[in-house]
Amino acid sequence: MTKIELLREQIRKHEFLYYILSTPEISDTEYDALIKQLEEMEKQDPSLITTDSPTQRVGNDLTKKFAKIPHSRPMLSISNVYSEDELINFDHRVKDALKEEPYEYIAELKIDGVAIALRYNDGILKQALTRGDGKIGDDVTANAKTIKSIPLKMHSLSFLPPHPPCEVRGEVYMDRNAFTKLNEELPSGEKFQNPRNAASGSLKLQNPQEVSRRGLKFLAHFVFGKEWEKEHHWNLITLRNLGFPIESHSNKCKDIQEVISYIKTMEEGRKTVGFDTDGVVVKVNFISQHEKIGYTTKAPKWAVAYKYKPETLCTKLIGVDCQVGRTGVLTPVARMEPIFVSGSTISNATLHNYEEVARMDLRQGDWVWIEKGGEIIPKITGVELSRRVGITEPFQPPKTCMVCGNPVIKSEDEVAIRCSNINCPAQIQAQIEHFVSRGAMNMEDIGPALIAQLLNVKLITNWDDLYKLTMEELMKLERMGKKSAENVLLAIEKSKNNIMNKVLFAMGIRHVGQGIADTLASHIKSIWDLKDMTIDELRKIPDTGEVVANSIHKWFCVPENIDRLLNIEKAGVKLNCKESLKEGCKLNGKSFCFTGVMSKPRSYYQNLVKKNGGKNISSVTKDLSCLVCNEDKGSTKFIKAQQLNIPIITEQEFLSLVVPVLSETQNLKPRVENISLF
Repeated sequence: MTKIELLREQIRKHEFLYYILSTPEISDTEYDALIKQLEEMEKQDPSLITTDSPTQRVGNDLTKKFAKIPHSRPMLSISNVYSEDELINFDHRVKDALKEEPYEYIAELKIDGVAIALRYNDGILKQALTRGDGKIGDDVTANAKTIKSIPLKMHSLSFLPPHPPCEVRGEVYMDRNAFTKLNEELPSGEKFQNPRNAASGSLKLQNPQEVSRRGLKFLAHFVFGKEWEKEHHWNLITLRNLGFPIESHSNKCKDIQEVISYIKTMEEGRKTVGFDTDGVVVKVNFISQHEKIGYTTKAPKWAVAYKYKPETLCTKLIGVDCQVGRTGVLTPVARMEPIFVSGSTISNATLHNYEEVARMDLRQGDWVWIEKGGEIIPKITGVELSRRVGITEPFQPPKTCMVCGNPVIKSEDEVAIRCSNINCPAQIQAQIEHFVSRGAMNMEDIGPALIAQLLNVKLITNWDDLYKLTMEELMKLERMGKKSAENVLLAIEKSKNNIMNKVLFAMGIRHVGQGIADTLASHIKSIWDLKDMTIDELRKIPDTGEVVANSIHKWFCVPENIDRLLNIEKAGVKLNCKESLKEGCKLNGKSFCFTGVMSKPRSYYQNLVKKNGGKNISSVTKDLSCLVCNEDKGSTKFIKAQQLNIPIITEQEFLSLVVPVLSETQNLKPRVENISLF
C-alpha cells in the first residue's frame, strides 16, 4: 500500500470512529491536519486523486436539475398502526401467511428523515437516489457525498467476496442541535418548520458545499444483495461492519408481546435520542419469509410502523379564515396563537368544513386543543370549555365568496359549500397550481408565486395560456432573469410530451384523481372520446360510478373547458394515447385484476400487463378479462369473479402467459381449463 493510500485509510478510520462509533481518538485539529496533508499530496500529483478519497466529499459543481433514475427495487412505504390491537391483528396476518413456520421480529425507532438509496460498486459509492415516487428517484450523489456518516468506500469483510455490488437504504436526517443551529443562522422568512423539512430541503440544494455545512446525518437500515439478505438483525450488524451507522436502539423480539414491551419502553426513551422519531418500525426478522408474506401495491405486508400518540397542547383561537380551492370549495382555516407541537411551530390548522366548525362549537377567543395528525398535519381536536370567557357568537359560514364576492352555494348531497363563480380568481390560481403540479404536467419551475404574478399582469387567464408565454413577456416580469425565463419555457415545452393519463389528471375534473385518470386512459384512445360519451357509457368504465361519470360529463359541457383543451392541443400537448397496441402481444385488449398475497410487489405484475399490451383494473366488473389470485379464495374479488364467471388463475399461471419460457421450465398446467382470453 502506497503512502497516500495509507493516509486515506487512516483518515477513513478516524471518520468511522467519530461519525459512526462516536469514539474519536484524535482532536478536530489533528483530523484537519491529516486532511490538509492529503490535499497537498493530491495537489502535487492530481493523477493520484480517486473518487472515494476523503477530499472528494464536497464538489464545486452547482446543479439546477437532478437526473431522474429508476430504482432497482421499488421504495415502498410502510403501513401505519396506532394501537396494540392493530399490532396484534398484524401479527395474526403474519402468522396466517407463514402457517406453522416460526418467526420473530425486529423493532427499531422510526427515523423522521428522508429515505435514500446508496448504490456501491467495488465498495465505492457510485450513486445516491431519493425516494421520489417510489419507482424513480432524483440523483443527489454530489450532495450525499458531503454527509460524512455515508462511507465513500465500504469496509472489507472477510466472509464476502471483494465488495459485490449492493444497494444500501436508510434515512438522511438532521439532529435537533444541527436544526436549531441552522434556523438561528437563517433569516426569519426562511426558517424551517421541523428537522425533517430541513433535511429534505438541504438534500435538494444546488450547492454541495452548502449541503456540507448543514450537518446532515445518515442511518442505514438495509443492504440489498443475496450475500446479505438473511435476517434483518444480521443485516444491521453487517451494515455496521461495512462502516455504516445504524439505529442503535433496534431490538430483536421473539413475539408481538415483546414488540409491545419495546414500544412502551421507547415511548419516553425516544425523546433522548437526539433526532425526531414518531414511532417504531416492526419487521419480520427473517428476510426469506418476506416473499411468503407478500406485498400490497404500496407497502410490504411483513412490516408496519407503530405511530405514537401525537403530542396534544392547548392554545388560543384568534379567528377562522377561509380558503378557496380549485373546485370552489370554501375551507375554514383556524388562526391560533403560535405554539410549538411535535417539532414545529403551529399557527394555522385546517377545519375541513363548516359543519366541523359547528360540531366543535368554536368561538373566537376559545382555548383549543391541537395535535399533529400522523405527526405532520396540525388539527384541532376540541375546545377547552372551562377556559371560555364571556358571551361569544359561533362562527358562521360565509354567504358570499371573500375573494370574488359571488354567492356561496351548497348541494344537498355534500357537506362542502362552494363559490358559485367558476371564474373566481382564487379558483383559477388553484387550478393552475394543480395543472403544473408534479403528479400532473410537472412544470417544476412554475410555482404559486410565479402563477400569481402572471395572473396579476394578465399574461395568463388560465392553464392553457401557459403555452402562449414568450421569452419577451417573461423577461418583463420583476425578478425574472434570462436563465429563469428559459427554465420556465423549457418546463412548458417538456410538458407537451406527457402521457394522456397525466393530462387527464391535470385538467382538474372534479373526482378524477390519478387512479381514475389512469383507468380512463386505459379505456379511451383520445381525451376527446370522453366528450362524446353519454353518462351511461362513462359509468361502464371500471371504477367510474355515477358521481364520477356525472362530473366528467358536466366538465365537458362547459364551453370554456373545450376551448382550453383545443388550445393546449394546438400548442402540441398530446390528447391521444401515444402507446399503440403491440402486434402479436397476447394481452392486447385484455384487462387484469390482482388480489391476494403475491411473491413480488403487485406493481411488478401490473407492469408486465402494461408491457404486454393489457390493461390493469382495480376492481372486479363484468368487463374484466381475468382475476389473478393465489390463495385468497374468500376475498370479495374472488367471490364476485366466480359470480360473473370471470376466469381466475394463479400468479404462476399468469406468468406462464407473459413469459412462455417459465411454463416450459416449470411444466405448469393451467388450473382453469379452456380460458378464452387469448
